[in-house]
Amino acid sequence: MAFLDSRSAWVGVNLLTGISFFVYWVVVRPTAEASPTQTQWPYVLWFSGMLLTLAFAMPAFGRMAGGKWVVRLALVAGATAAWNSAVNVIEDGLGQDWAFVLFALGSGGLLISLVALGSILALKGHAWRRALALIPLGTGGAVLAFVKIGGPLMLVTWLAAAVVAARWREGWTEQPTGPGVDPVSRLPQGGRGA
Repeated sequence: MAFLDSRSAWVGVNLLTGISFFVYWVVVRPTAEASPTQTQWPYVLWFSGMLLTLAFAMPAFGRMAGGKWVVRLALVAGATAAWNSAVNVIEDGLGQDWAFVLFALGSGGLLISLVALGSILALKGHAWRRALALIPLGTGGAVLAFVKIGGPLMLVTWLAAAVVAARWREGWTEQPTGPGVDPVSRLPQGGRGA
């Protein structure tokens, strides 16, 4: 996907993800029980569209963070978000209650992939890469606690992702190698020109 290579696209999809989840959360005020608004088509399409933003944001995040398993897990998270977007239309839009099982399976896959992604970044990464673990873990927390604090948590998480994407520099996720390389500044020890 060529648009995932553009920094402005990364920032835009991150902003759209955080803002859309927050605005939905504020306007709809989700509850743990079924509500009359969740089956109205505008809200069904809004929720599904919101999940689609996450479906695009996760692969973009994976490419930014780098690493074979990070990219793969981010793709799995994006695919499960897209899956839940489609299943939501079937379940709430078309009133097919049996599709809840499919939505629950998709949500489980999403949570597992987010926790695995956050764990890999936190345990195998260095410097900035460890801090990036907060994005999938924050997203997982927002999914789990969507009724209580999901909107604000998604807003903070994906605004942080947008800031990171805007400030991103190539090589931040690469492990510095070689003798005399300072792992903090990534410059040869002894000065800038040495």
